[in-house]
Amino acid sequence: MIGKEYEQKAYKELCGGALDESRGEFKHKGVVISYSAHSFKVKKNGDAAFCIDVNAKISTFVGIKPSYQFYKTRDGKVYY
Repeated sequence: MIGKEYEQKAYKELCGGALDESRGEFKHKGVVISYSAHSFKVKKNGDAAFCIDVNAKISTFVGIKPSYQFYKTRDGKVYY
């Protein structure tokens, strides 16, 4: 959902641009979920690692909150 939206963003926007550190919220099944998103690593080949962490108070089996991570290449490809 929100992860796929971030995957569509341009490389420069994700790595050092306006979205390098961002926060927001979205609604899922009637529940408002807040998140923070940031690039956390750039490989030697330039691929940027990006992470979206859920900050909302949601209950999970062991208390771990979901995190969505992906890599974006300079030419716009995404991999996990």
